Amino acid sequence: MSGALKNKLILLRRTQTADLGGGASAPTLSADKAVWASVERLTTAQDFLGPRGDGGRRRLKRIAATTRAAHAAQLELAPGDLLAFEACVFEIMSIASADTRERRVTLVCEEVAGAEAALS
Repeated sequence: MSGALKNKLILLRRTQTADLGGGASAPTLSADKAVWASVERLTTAQDFLGPRGDGGRRRLKRIAATTRAAHAAQLELAPGDLLAFEACVFEIMSIASADTRERRVTLVCEEVAGAEAALS
């Protein structure tokens, strides 16, 4: 895939704080660093029952975000990491080389249902 890296995604980190009783609070997500990428929306076949005005099924979104391999390595991006994009939270499902020279990588990501509520 060619093109400008014009879409800003935010790498999210899970944070948890200790409470006064020695336990831990519910984890929250906080913004860490920007990831500039070219984003392509992918089709999906996975539905979930989630919060929609009608209480019906909602499609999970999937994206392919292509970025510079050096940038991805510097941020230590890995499957399982979370990214925020267009008011949704996405989990990186896989990372693959996007060109023969391995200068760019593609992050295939899937929306995490309900994760927006954990954003701090």
